[in-house]
Amino acid sequence: MKKRIIIGVGISVFFIYFVVRNTDCRNIVSIISTGSYWWVMPAIIGYTLSFVFRAFRWKYLFAPVKTFSPKNLFPSLIMGFAANSIFPMRFGEIMRAYIVGKKYGISKSSAFATIVLERIMDGISVILLFLLIMPFLPALPSWTRTLLSIAIIFFIGALISASVMILKKDYVKFLRRI
Repeated sequence: MKKRIIIGVGISVFFIYFVVRNTDCRNIVSIISTGSYWWVMPAIIGYTLSFVFRAFRWKYLFAPVKTFSPKNLFPSLIMGFAANSIFPMRFGEIMRAYIVGKKYGISKSSAFATIVLERIMDGISVILLFLLIMPFLPALPSWTRTLLSIAIIFFIGALISASVMILKKDYVKFLRRI
């Protein structure tokens, strides 16, 4: 175990060095000392409230599986998002499903399915918001429109796939065999 910790710290120090190697520390101190921190507290409050709303949303996504209160789901949600800050490839989402599954005795795949639905909903929300503000933006580069088109196709495909998996349980059993 100690060996893994030493390797993990070594890798972190290696990458932190590459991030800060060309940084002018005096410039950073100057920026921090002259910064306006008026909006920091409302931002922290808003960020914290976003997790409360996510816990409520997760409660409703769990409704077909098991009844939870947001208070029960909140700690697992926070642990998962904290893990996302540390581990690569959104490992915290898997960790969150594992924690809830183990703590409350439900299928970890069911818990993970609710998280997949969350991500699909988030993606669709971002796309819808972007489509709503596009008319108010000045001319966008063509790559932005191409990327938006790809994202729309991806999330519609994910939504259709999730719907098929929910409605056609035999299809899911077929996929498991593969």
